[in-house]
Amino acid sequence: MLAGCSTAPAPAPVAESHGVGSIVRLDAAFDSLVPQSAQIEKVAGGFQFAEGPLWRPDGHLWFSDVTGNVVRSVTPAGQVEVLIQNAGGQTTAPPGSFIGPNANGRR
Repeated sequence: MLAGCSTAPAPAPVAESHGVGSIVRLDAAFDSLVPQSAQIEKVAGGFQFAEGPLWRPDGHLWFSDVTGNVVRSVTPAGQVEVLIQNAGGQTTAPPGSFIGPNANGRR
């Protein structure tokens, strides 16, 4: 998600509908980052609060499930794997608490 603030009127968005959802292009500069032919694709589901996607060189997608307190991976074949259980540590917080890892980074 990209967001910004401005007092200038927003340009008319151009929505493209492909796959799951749509891409709204508000600025032509976005085309240098995301090709016009890009499509949104759902690769897995059933998570509580997924964020922080990180594509690995081996084709795996790592992401955090913050309220699930776990780090997961989706393989190139679409298999979901648990990488780190209790990724935010052991806790007695009630279900749905934001206790797990927040995003993923690469240095």
